Parts: sequence; C-alpha cells; structure tokens
Amino acid sequence: MGFTIKRNEQVQKAFRRLGRSQINKALKQLRKPDQLEALHEVRKSIKRIRAFLRLFRGSMSKANYHRCMEPLRNAAGPLGVARDAHVKLNAIVALINRFKRELPAREFAPLQEAFSQQCREQERGLCANKTFFHVSRLLKEACREIPAVRLKTSGWPALASGYKKSYLAGQRAFSTVKKNPTGERFHDCRKRVKDLYYQIGLLKKIQPEAIARAKETLERLGQCLGEDHDLFLLTETYMGEQVAFRSTKCIKELHRIITLRQRELRSEAITLATEFYRQNPSSFCKELRRHWKQWRQGPGR
Repeated sequence: MGFTIKRNEQVQKAFRRLGRSQINKALKQLRKPDQLEALHEVRKSIKRIRAFLRLFRGSMSKANYHRCMEPLRNAAGPLGVARDAHVKLNAIVALINRFKRELPAREFAPLQEAFSQQCREQERGLCANKTFFHVSRLLKEACREIPAVRLKTSGWPALASGYKKSYLAGQRAFSTVKKNPTGERFHDCRKRVKDLYYQIGLLKKIQPEAIARAKETLERLGQCLGEDHDLFLLTETYMGEQVAFRSTKCIKELHRIITLRQRELRSEAITLATEFYRQNPSSFCKELRRHWKQWRQGPGR
C-alpha cells in the first residue's frame, strides 16, 4: 500500500497503521548485511516517521507526542556521525566526476581514500558499539507507543493544522535564509522541505495535478538543499588535515568548485521556494482540503 492514507480509512486507523508500518520497515532495514545501505534506509525511515508525527502533533496530547518522538530522536542521533562520513565520501566523488577537468581524479585520489577510510572506521564503530542493537530497541519502544495514541480530532481536521504549520515553517525558513544565507539556515530550510515532502506524500492517492506538482517541486528542492548540505559538511572538514597534498593548490581549487556549485544549488533552491511558498498558508491548506474532500467522497478505495 505504501506510506499513504486509504480513501475510506479513518484517520485514527491510518495513524496507527502508517506509524507502526514505517517503524517496522526501519527495523527490517537494520537486519540488512550491508551496513551503509541499512544506515541510509533507517535514517530515511526515521525522518519520515518524525515528519508524520509532526503532522499530527496538533491532534495529539503533549505526553503522547513526546513519548513517540523521543525514542525516534534518540535512535537517529547515534547514526549521524557514520552517515556524515558516508555523505562526505559521496560528495567528493560526485564533485570529481562532475568537474573532471578542474579536479583530476589522480590528484584527488588521496583525499578520496582518506574519506573512504573514515567510512570504514565508522562501520567498525557501528559494530563495536552495538549501535544497531540500541537503535532497534529504541524503535521498538516508539512502535509500542503508537497504538496508545488517541487523536483529539478525526478526518481532515486531524491533518489540517499540521499541513498549515509545515507550510508556514518552510515559508519562514526561506524568508530567513534570503536575509542571511548561511549553511546552517539552508539546512534548516531542507528540514522543513523534507517534512512537507513526506507529509504531502500521504495524500498521493488523491492524484490531482496540483498535488503532483507540489510533490515534484518539494522533491527537487530537497535534492538541491541536500547536495548543498553535503558540500557544507565537506567544507566544515579541514581537508588539509585529511591527507597531505604536495601543495595547497588542490585544496584551494576544491573550495572554489564547492563555492561555485553551492551558488548554483542555492540559486535554484531560492527560485523554486519563492514560487512554491508564494501562497498564504491558510489558502494552501484550503486547497488541500478541497482535494481531500473530493477524493474521500469519490467511489472505491
């Protein structure tokens, strides 16, 4: 069925089904033999379920919300360092492939190997610290909390405030980044975009053109901001200490290319966001409500 609400499904029932199924999906990923693939999929599942809980926050008691969210937050934390190591390796490989003339593979092979070594060390750390075991325990804890949640409202009202808040949060994040475009603020924009992307995905069975366009725009925005954040992590690492180069020329050229690429990505992100977040949050929510009502009143599932 996927991570979507069914046409004739009560929202309370959908909350329990989707919440538990996504956590169980993460638990299944933890059993994969490829740790890096598992790491990526588990983090993605945790982000999706946390966005899902934020959508319903207004319909949950504070106690229920924190009991569900806290173990998920604690589960994501230990995976972050290992994920960052993998991100930096992928970022340097992508740059070398994209800018072959400016960043010759032969000259940058030592740097790539240094990041590869970091990934291997982090993989060994995951095993030595029994990280996946602890993450599994926390996910199971969150999964046990989901059935106990009783939403205060039903139908569209259970969703409405969450969509409005997510849209407004993205609007404000991009307004802030336009005034002061720092790496941290672009990353905050990315988190707001990813939240709404996952939340809109719950409505993909509605399938009007407007929903499809919104999802496509959010996906592209997330890609731009994701690559920008990967490059930001790369620049945060003092690469001169990662590996000894014959001169500082390579590092300077790499930073120049990173700056160039980030400028392109951020420009595209601002253009997309300006268009997407042009509506009043209430109008955005009313449009979703209209599509929701038409879909729920239609035939079949």
